[in-house]
Amino acid sequence: MPSVNDPNNDKSRLESRIEDVQDLPREDRQLLQYWLSNFRDSNADSTTLAHLGHLLTLQEELDVPLAEATKFDWTSVVTDLSNRRGWTSGTKRNYQKSIRSFLDAVEDDVPADKDDISLAEDDSGGKIEEEDILSPEEVRVLIDEASNRARDRAMFSTLIDLGLRVAALCSLRVKDFEFEDGARVGEITVNGDALGQKGSGGRTHVATISSGHIRSYLRNEHPRPDDPEAPLFHKIGRHYDPDDPDDDGSIGPALFRRRMKRLARNTDIDPSKLHPHNMKHAAVTIWALRGMSDREIEYRAGWARESGQLKRYEHLTGDDVNSQILDTLGIEAEERTGMKVAPIENCPNCNISVDTAMRFCPQCGQQLEQDMRPQWFTEYLQTFGQEDPLVEILLDSPSQIVRDPADLPESLKSKHQDKIENVVGHSLMGSASPTDDETVPISLPHADEDGETTVYVPFGVLKEHGGDNLSVERTDDGLRSLIDSEGNVVVTVDPLGIN
Repeated sequence: MPSVNDPNNDKSRLESRIEDVQDLPREDRQLLQYWLSNFRDSNADSTTLAHLGHLLTLQEELDVPLAEATKFDWTSVVTDLSNRRGWTSGTKRNYQKSIRSFLDAVEDDVPADKDDISLAEDDSGGKIEEEDILSPEEVRVLIDEASNRARDRAMFSTLIDLGLRVAALCSLRVKDFEFEDGARVGEITVNGDALGQKGSGGRTHVATISSGHIRSYLRNEHPRPDDPEAPLFHKIGRHYDPDDPDDDGSIGPALFRRRMKRLARNTDIDPSKLHPHNMKHAAVTIWALRGMSDREIEYRAGWARESGQLKRYEHLTGDDVNSQILDTLGIEAEERTGMKVAPIENCPNCNISVDTAMRFCPQCGQQLEQDMRPQWFTEYLQTFGQEDPLVEILLDSPSQIVRDPADLPESLKSKHQDKIENVVGHSLMGSASPTDDETVPISLPHADEDGETTVYVPFGVLKEHGGDNLSVERTDDGLRSLIDSEGNVVVTVDPLGIN
């Protein structure tokens, strides 16, 4: 079973393959055990597992014992397997590497030499085409719309933010994410204790757009947010058995891939694009369009300097970069071509870094648009300040900040109508503005107890006294008296709005 320090279950799988070696004929078993004793000391379990798996497959397919296999035998078996199984050049090359490693260790006991085995062309550096990767809009849909689970949004945003391999993502622990209240960004340190990290273990990365998603997930959905050793991305519901000592709640790469495919069914994204490594390709594209230098991209992606990996991203044309520069500078162009990404800005409510292509801030729920806040609310805030009752309500519940103040909930609009109209310069009611005798619904506090209730108040009373200066009191006959700030009864109304 996968665990946070062994997300691919490499150790258990390797032990199982080593047991398979015990079932081989004596001479083959001895040669593989000798190779294994030398190879395992200087290589990760994941690498050992891959090479041992290759050698066991080849041993089964060879027509002669390992000790008798010649250059012709090795070459023939690789060619035959490649043709039958439709291997890529890269897969063929990996099997040939395993043979060379084996022959190098046992060269005194076999007729073939490692130099007899030539390597197929390395096709891992093939060009990455724009149509094959997730576009910025498809990334937004996958994070923002495909799932209603905070965990899924946190996982996908972390992949895009940091470009991690899935095994590294699945090995993160709660303690590997650090964030200070009020900060714009957090930090994620890749689990250095986990197997199969390919050199990325221990690296610390700035977590930008993913921090809000992770904090929301830890606060609202994570089963064990206070356990620093718990997996950061944890299994939920029936998939997690807390009574099983072998189940630490880790999401292995296989479960992640299934989850990704399942969520994508709710979108129009081409299923062929939905594999985890494609998220890294999309991440690198977005980083470049946001202006990261080659060195910054190489560090974030975990690539060696001057590795040449960036040369694979030929879809990042001059048009793409120039278009993004114009967007950043706020300059309009007659014709816009190329890929574009939304900027990272501070949430105007909680200050955390947000991808402004998303609909809401993942941490506080603030509605996000390219201009972040509607103009009427910005002007209202500047006019009346943060201690204004309407401002306090809307900042506590940002999803209620609407583009048009006429669309505010009636209870808010009626109570604060005079001040809103003073800011916007026109009536919220348009041509259908109520007369002084007509009633409008408004939520008012109780005069003699906690809480609020909605009552129907004559519009003229609201204009004269203002909704902020009124409270409501129940009368003996079931009506409602409106009380002003000095304790005087202003008017008594029917709770159902009947005149």
